Amino acid sequence: FVLVNPKIAQFAVEVQVSSSGTAISPSTMTSPGGAAAPLLVELDFTEREIWQSTASARALNTIRVTLMASGGVRLTPSLGITVAGLTGSTTESGMIPVSL
Repeated sequence: FVLVNPKIAQFAVEVQVSSSGTAISPSTMTSPGGAAAPLLVELDFTEREIWQSTASARALNTIRVTLMASGGVRLTPSLGITVAGLTGSTTESGMIPVSL
């Protein structure tokens, strides 16, 4: 049978099997896990772009990032996004505040 996944991310669900008309107790089904787990909905970035304001040496360089995620992602204070690999600048490593 076919089910339609929801529009928002969710963890896989525990599925049980039972029968009617005979004395078979409900029992939990095993799952292969990973992306094949039943009703697991993972988010993915459908748009991922990054660009800079200048290529000039020793200039202040504004990095702009555009992300669009599949599903119902909402910006909340607890949402964390990591951009990695921006090495080679003279800016100290660590967290940098961003504007939305």
